[in-house]
Amino acid sequence: MVIVMPFRKVRDALVHLFVRRRSVTSVGSVATERGDRYARQLVSHLGRKVSVVWDEASSVGTITFDEASHAVLTVSAEALTMTLVCPEARAAELRDVLERHLVGFGARENLRVTWETHRR
Repeated sequence: MVIVMPFRKVRDALVHLFVRRRSVTSVGSVATERGDRYARQLVSHLGRKVSVVWDEASSVGTITFDEASHAVLTVSAEALTMTLVCPEARAAELRDVLERHLVGFGARENLRVTWETHRR
């Protein structure tokens, strides 16, 4: 017995399998009392090119770069935290996108992002 699947389903299954095995989680922390402002600005700015959601009530933003890559921005009184989950091959590129824009927005405050990466 032969099971025939459309190419798209096979491709999607292989992509999902590959991404799950090669994903990394990078957590970027930025010490700032203006985390809410910078997170909203970053979500708004990147929303011109990718899918974004900002929840005003919880001050949490989600940036979806593609089906395998997304970042969640959370804000506390003293810091902005960016949690990026993506394929290992794109991690450096997407960390750079997030960091470069954030540092540009907070140039007066001289923001610095500290990253920690965890492989799954």
